[in-house]
Amino acid sequence: MMVHRDGVDFNALDPVVLAIGLFVAICAGFGAVVAWLVPAAARSGAWPQRLSWWLLGPPLVVLIFPPFLVVAIAGVAVGWAGTVADPADRAWRVVRAGAYSVMSLLLIVGAVDLARDTAALT
Repeated sequence: MMVHRDGVDFNALDPVVLAIGLFVAICAGFGAVVAWLVPAAARSGAWPQRLSWWLLGPPLVVLIFPPFLVVAIAGVAVGWAGTVADPADRAWRVVRAGAYSVMSLLLIVGAVDLARDTAALT
């Protein structure tokens, strides 16, 4: 979604392939940092449990916006369901398989769209 044919960045920057690579690296870097930070923050006694709410609370203001609130509620609900559900439960396996399927589909659609936009820009 960051690379599109009519974007001013990809018409003004040269070489186009370098610009595309750098914009993709932004997303990849963010994903890598989040994938590293979430398990580190979820451990018992990690920094979110030790820091004051005065530091952790202000970023939660973003939850007053409905799209962010809906995603946060869904994440909390799935996280809570994961803690109370039996991992061998059939319904939980279906939810997990569905989540993997949706994420895989998003990855494939995004890669195809990136390839299509890259071909059109070069």
